[in-house]
Amino acid sequence: MKYYFILFLSIFILLFSCVSSPDVEFEKAAKNRQIIEKYQLQQYAEEEYRQAEESYKEAKEAMDKNNNFKAGKAVSSANQKYQVVLDKGFPPYTEKKDNEVQADKKATEEIKGNVALKNEYDDALKSYNEGILLKKEKKYEQAIEKFQVSKEKFQNVYKVTKEKKEKNEGSLESTDKALKEVQDKTIELNIELEKSNM
Repeated sequence: MKYYFILFLSIFILLFSCVSSPDVEFEKAAKNRQIIEKYQLQQYAEEEYRQAEESYKEAKEAMDKNNNFKAGKAVSSANQKYQVVLDKGFPPYTEKKDNEVQADKKATEEIKGNVALKNEYDDALKSYNEGILLKKEKKYEQAIEKFQVSKEKFQNVYKVTKEKKEKNEGSLESTDKALKEVQDKTIELNIELEKSNM
Protein backbone atom coordinates (compact mmCIF):
# COMPACT_ATOMS: atom_id res chain seq x y z
CA MET A 1 0.00 0.00 0.00
CA LYS A 2 2.83 2.35 0.92
CA TYR A 3 4.54 1.50 -2.39
CA TYR A 4 1.42 2.44 -4.40
CA PHE A 5 1.06 5.71 -2.49
CA ILE A 6 4.68 6.70 -3.27
CA LEU A 7 4.20 5.69 -6.91
CA PHE A 8 0.96 7.72 -7.16
CA LEU A 9 2.60 10.72 -5.48
CA SER A 10 5.58 10.54 -7.86
CA ILE A 11 3.30 10.44 -10.93
CA PHE A 12 1.22 13.34 -9.56
CA ILE A 13 4.31 15.48 -8.93
CA LEU A 14 5.67 14.67 -12.39
CA LEU A 15 2.38 15.52 -14.09
CA PHE A 16 1.95 18.72 -12.08
CA SER A 17 5.48 19.89 -12.88
CA CYS A 18 4.89 19.27 -16.61
CA VAL A 19 1.57 21.11 -16.59
CA SER A 20 2.83 23.98 -14.47
CA SER A 21 6.02 24.50 -16.49
CA PRO A 22 5.23 27.00 -19.27
CA ASP A 23 8.50 26.36 -21.17
CA VAL A 24 6.85 24.40 -24.01
CA GLU A 25 4.16 27.06 -24.47
CA PHE A 26 6.86 29.74 -24.37
CA GLU A 27 8.77 28.05 -27.21
CA LYS A 28 5.57 27.88 -29.22
CA ALA A 29 4.86 31.58 -28.55
CA ALA A 30 8.40 32.58 -29.56
CA LYS A 31 8.08 30.60 -32.81
CA ASN A 32 4.67 32.13 -33.60
CA ARG A 33 5.99 35.65 -32.95
CA GLN A 34 8.93 34.97 -35.27
CA ILE A 35 6.63 33.83 -38.11
CA ILE A 36 4.28 36.79 -37.62
CA GLU A 37 7.16 39.28 -37.71
CA LYS A 38 8.84 37.57 -40.69
CA TYR A 39 5.75 38.03 -42.89
CA GLN A 40 4.42 41.19 -41.15
CA LEU A 41 1.11 39.43 -40.46
CA GLN A 42 0.23 41.73 -37.56
CA GLN A 43 -1.12 44.24 -40.11
CA TYR A 44 -4.07 41.89 -40.71
CA ALA A 45 -5.01 41.52 -37.03
CA GLU A 46 -3.58 44.49 -35.14
CA GLU A 47 -5.78 44.26 -32.04
CA GLU A 48 -5.21 40.52 -31.54
CA TYR A 49 -1.48 41.02 -32.01
CA ARG A 50 -1.43 43.82 -29.43
CA GLN A 51 -3.28 41.61 -26.92
CA ALA A 52 -0.93 38.68 -27.64
CA GLU A 53 2.12 40.88 -27.05
CA GLU A 54 0.69 42.09 -23.72
CA SER A 55 0.08 38.51 -22.57
CA TYR A 56 3.54 37.45 -23.76
CA LYS A 57 5.17 40.29 -21.79
CA GLU A 58 3.08 39.39 -18.72
CA ALA A 59 4.16 35.74 -19.05
CA LYS A 60 7.84 36.69 -19.24
CA GLU A 61 7.58 38.84 -16.13
CA ALA A 62 5.83 36.01 -14.25
CA MET A 63 8.52 33.55 -15.39
CA ASP A 64 11.24 35.85 -14.06
CA LYS A 65 9.47 35.78 -10.69
CA ASN A 66 9.16 31.95 -10.85
CA ASN A 67 5.38 32.23 -10.87
CA ASN A 68 4.79 29.28 -13.21
CA PHE A 69 1.03 29.21 -12.79
CA LYS A 70 0.58 32.87 -13.80
CA ALA A 71 3.18 32.55 -16.56
CA GLY A 72 1.48 29.44 -17.97
CA LYS A 73 -1.90 31.14 -18.03
CA ALA A 74 -0.51 34.29 -19.70
CA VAL A 75 1.55 32.46 -22.33
CA SER A 76 -1.41 30.23 -23.17
CA SER A 77 -3.51 33.37 -23.76
CA ALA A 78 -0.69 34.84 -25.89
CA ASN A 79 -0.57 31.71 -28.05
CA GLN A 80 -4.33 31.78 -28.63
CA LYS A 81 -4.07 35.38 -29.87
CA TYR A 82 -0.97 34.69 -31.96
CA GLN A 83 -2.86 31.82 -33.61
CA VAL A 84 -5.70 34.23 -34.50
CA VAL A 85 -3.13 36.55 -36.12
CA LEU A 86 -1.70 33.64 -38.12
CA ASP A 87 -5.18 32.46 -39.18
CA LYS A 88 -6.26 35.96 -40.21
CA GLY A 89 -2.98 37.04 -41.77
CA PHE A 90 -1.71 34.11 -43.79
CA PRO A 91 -4.55 33.85 -46.39
CA PRO A 92 -4.47 37.53 -47.56
CA TYR A 93 -0.66 37.69 -47.41
CA THR A 94 -0.37 34.51 -49.50
CA GLU A 95 -2.90 35.95 -51.97
CA LYS A 96 -0.82 39.13 -52.21
CA LYS A 97 2.30 37.10 -53.01
CA ASP A 98 0.34 35.08 -55.60
CA ASN A 99 -0.76 38.32 -57.32
CA GLU A 100 2.83 39.60 -57.39
CA VAL A 101 3.98 36.43 -59.19
CA GLN A 102 1.07 36.68 -61.64
CA ALA A 103 2.18 40.23 -62.53
CA ASP A 104 5.76 39.03 -63.17
CA LYS A 105 4.47 36.06 -65.17
CA LYS A 106 2.32 38.34 -67.34
CA ALA A 107 5.20 40.78 -67.95
CA THR A 108 7.45 37.87 -68.94
CA GLU A 109 4.86 36.58 -71.41
CA GLU A 110 4.32 40.05 -72.91
CA ILE A 111 8.02 40.32 -73.70
CA LYS A 112 7.85 36.75 -75.14
CA GLY A 113 10.12 35.29 -72.47
CA ASN A 114 8.05 32.08 -72.58
CA VAL A 115 9.28 31.65 -76.18
CA ALA A 116 12.83 33.08 -75.96
CA LEU A 117 13.71 31.10 -72.80
CA LYS A 118 11.14 28.32 -72.83
CA ASN A 119 12.94 25.93 -70.42
CA GLU A 120 13.61 28.64 -67.84
CA TYR A 121 10.03 29.91 -68.17
CA ASP A 122 8.65 26.38 -67.71
CA ASP A 123 10.80 25.97 -64.60
CA ALA A 124 9.39 29.21 -63.14
CA LEU A 125 5.87 28.08 -64.02
CA LYS A 126 6.45 24.72 -62.29
CA SER A 127 7.44 26.49 -59.04
CA TYR A 128 4.41 28.77 -59.35
CA ASN A 129 2.00 25.83 -59.83
CA GLU A 130 3.51 24.09 -56.80
CA GLY A 131 2.82 27.27 -54.81
CA ILE A 132 -0.81 27.31 -55.98
CA LEU A 133 -1.25 23.70 -54.86
CA LEU A 134 0.24 24.46 -51.42
CA LYS A 135 -2.03 27.50 -51.11
CA LYS A 136 -5.09 25.33 -51.80
CA GLU A 137 -3.88 22.90 -49.13
CA LYS A 138 -3.58 25.88 -46.73
CA LYS A 139 0.14 25.26 -46.32
CA TYR A 140 0.64 28.99 -46.45
CA GLU A 141 4.24 29.32 -45.35
CA GLN A 142 5.42 26.74 -47.90
CA ALA A 143 3.26 28.37 -50.59
CA ILE A 144 4.82 31.79 -49.91
CA GLU A 145 8.31 30.32 -50.22
CA LYS A 146 7.39 28.70 -53.57
CA PHE A 147 5.87 31.96 -54.82
CA GLN A 148 9.08 33.79 -53.91
CA VAL A 149 11.17 31.24 -55.84
CA SER A 150 8.92 31.46 -58.93
CA LYS A 151 8.87 35.28 -58.73
CA GLU A 152 12.68 35.39 -58.85
CA LYS A 153 12.72 32.91 -61.75
CA PHE A 154 10.14 34.87 -63.79
CA GLN A 155 12.04 38.11 -63.14
CA ASN A 156 15.26 36.49 -64.34
CA VAL A 157 13.57 35.24 -67.56
CA TYR A 158 12.19 38.75 -68.12
CA LYS A 159 15.60 40.39 -67.54
CA VAL A 160 17.54 38.04 -69.85
CA THR A 161 14.85 38.23 -72.58
CA LYS A 162 14.84 42.05 -72.39
CA GLU A 163 18.65 42.17 -72.66
CA LYS A 164 18.57 39.87 -75.71
CA LYS A 165 15.81 41.94 -77.30
CA GLU A 166 17.67 45.22 -76.72
CA LYS A 167 20.87 43.70 -78.13
CA ASN A 168 19.03 42.55 -81.28
CA GLU A 169 17.30 45.90 -81.66
CA GLY A 170 20.66 47.64 -81.19
CA SER A 171 22.30 45.57 -83.95
CA LEU A 172 19.30 46.19 -86.25
CA GLU A 173 19.55 49.91 -85.53
CA SER A 174 23.25 49.95 -86.39
CA THR A 175 22.53 47.97 -89.60
CA ASP A 176 19.83 50.50 -90.57
CA LYS A 177 22.23 53.35 -89.82
CA ALA A 178 24.95 51.79 -91.96
CA LEU A 179 22.46 51.18 -94.79
CA LYS A 180 21.29 54.80 -94.65
CA GLU A 181 24.91 56.02 -94.80
CA VAL A 182 25.50 53.85 -97.90
CA GLN A 183 22.31 55.21 -99.51
CA ASP A 184 23.33 58.82 -98.72
CA LYS A 185 26.78 58.22 -100.19
CA THR A 186 25.22 56.71 -103.31
CA ILE A 187 22.98 59.76 -103.74
CA GLU A 188 25.99 62.08 -103.30
CA LEU A 189 28.02 60.12 -105.87
CA ASN A 190 25.15 60.17 -108.35
CA ILE A 191 24.86 63.95 -107.96
CA GLU A 192 28.64 64.31 -108.46
CA LEU A 193 28.47 62.10 -111.60
CA GLU A 194 25.61 64.10 -113.04
CA LYS A 195 27.53 67.34 -112.48
CA SER A 196 30.65 65.98 -114.17
CA ASN A 197 28.61 64.78 -117.17
CA MET A 198 27.05 68.21 -117.73
